Amino acid sequence: MENQILKDGMFVIAPKIDIIHYLTPAKKYQVFNVEEASKPYLYSFNIINDIGTKSGCLLNNCGHLLGGNWIIDTEPTEQQSKNHPNYLNRVYQASQALENSFCANQILKLKFLADDTPNDMELVGIIRKMLNEIEE
Repeated sequence: MENQILKDGMFVIAPKIDIIHYLTPAKKYQVFNVEEASKPYLYSFNIINDIGTKSGCLLNNCGHLLGGNWIIDTEPTEQQSKNHPNYLNRVYQASQALENSFCANQILKLKFLADDTPNDMELVGIIRKMLNEIEE
């Protein structure tokens, strides 16, 4: 595995082991922001995980794989050749902008609630209700 090269736009495969809930065993993930890392890690890179957020990974001994190793996908695919290396990074940045916009709206709502709610415990109850709605 040490002589394999990993570049932006390539794919890695999650191993078929118990891993974190936001990754799927045996699924391919496209990498971006690839950098060489020291041994035993070899490479660091980012992927977009199953819940749509960016995960910073290490090729070997990755915390997201509970210490497991990613598998470099060596089979060229049509998708690999068509994708621009920065595509996933742009998708991530767009999703972050939407998330930040959503968070800003929630903060404004909380500010208005805090101004209009004299009782702290009532405000805590309203915030809990808002969080439950967000999670659903």
